[in-house]
Amino acid sequence: MKDLVRKVAVGLASTALVAQSLVIPSFAEITVVVSGNGSDSNNDANIDINNATQVNQSNTANVSNNVNASANTGGNDAKDNTGGGVSIDTGDAEASATVVNTVNSNEAVVEDCGGCPGDLSVVISGNGSDSHNEVDVDVNKSHSKNPEPNKWIQQTNTANVTNDVNVKANSGYNDAEDNTGGDVEINTGEATAEAVVVNQLNANVAWLGGSNGGALELIISGNGSDSDNDIDVDLNDNVGILQNNYANVSNEVDVKANSGKNDAEDNTGGTTSIDTGDAEAGAMVDTMANFNAAYVADCCLFDGLVKIAGNGTDSENDVDLDLASSLYTAQDNELACGGREEFPFPFPLVSEFPFDGHHRQDCNEVEALADSGKNDAEDNTGDPEHDPSIDTGNAATTVEVATSGNSNVFSTGDAMPSPSPWDSWEEDGSMNWWFWFLTGSMEG
Repeated sequence: MKDLVRKVAVGLASTALVAQSLVIPSFAEITVVVSGNGSDSNNDANIDINNATQVNQSNTANVSNNVNASANTGGNDAKDNTGGGVSIDTGDAEASATVVNTVNSNEAVVEDCGGCPGDLSVVISGNGSDSHNEVDVDVNKSHSKNPEPNKWIQQTNTANVTNDVNVKANSGYNDAEDNTGGDVEINTGEATAEAVVVNQLNANVAWLGGSNGGALELIISGNGSDSDNDIDVDLNDNVGILQNNYANVSNEVDVKANSGKNDAEDNTGGTTSIDTGDAEAGAMVDTMANFNAAYVADCCLFDGLVKIAGNGTDSENDVDLDLASSLYTAQDNELACGGREEFPFPFPLVSEFPFDGHHRQDCNEVEALADSGKNDAEDNTGDPEHDPSIDTGNAATTVEVATSGNSNVFSTGDAMPSPSPWDSWEEDGSMNWWFWFLTGSMEG
């Protein structure tokens, strides 16, 4: 029979990326002067400045791959032949499938701290006796009980991935039966089946770059007797970063390679031999899911001067300076298995997840089978000096399964995360997923 080689290869790939970079201008210089007003005058200046930066990035990926790859050179029959030798000689059978899912990446870069006030100068000077002079400056003041972030980054990823991969390679299942008059041979080629499944799911990178504020100068000087002079300045900087990942993964992989299960039976008149090729089955399943990295630099630092000097007798002079900053960061990951399709966003902190572990299933169900055996040479009649023979090839199975998930990296000030998440992006803007292996020990 003609020697045949059949190869089947299947490959699937999917990608998704969201990247956003913002350059926010700083506030311009602010100068407030209350000066040269007459006695008994009442002078007020109220300044409210608000600068808000909000970044929302959200991805949802629902991926279902159903892949079947098969290669077959076997299943041949030579039966009921008379008058000569019978030979079945199959070629190699090679089948492979590769599935790569790369979904849900967010990158947010906010430079210059999202905007900082420039120079701020408030001067009350040279006003007359018995005058009332007041300056009130509020920058990003929150009017709620709890500070409201004026710089807010929210990144959310939801990935539901199901892979059902079946790969089969066969050069066996050959039959040579009921032949008369010559030698009978079955020679099979190699059978090789391979499956590779790679899932790279859910990565958030948030970077809030540093910038200093300007110079701060608050001066009350040279005002008349019995004057009342007040400066009230509130400078607030509140940052919030929320990074959420939810991944639900189900991998079902079935790989089979067969060069055996051949039959040579009830043949008369010659020798009988079965010689099978090697059977090799391999599966590699690698899942990397849920990575958060956040870096917040020192922001909006001021150099300042507060001065009260040279005011008249019985004057009342007050400077009230409030500098406040807050940082709220939440990094939440959930890796589930078994095909759940929904999870409500936004979800609460990890400690409040409605998961108790009882309903979870395996992320990976992998079966790899290699077989060169189960061959039969029975009820054959021929040359008594030559016994029937069965020679099988090697049967080898290799399975590699790796699951890496739920890694959080956070850093403030001058300390960049190490290794830097920003080095984890390729030149084309795609995530370098090998970075995950470097950060696996930094799981939060």
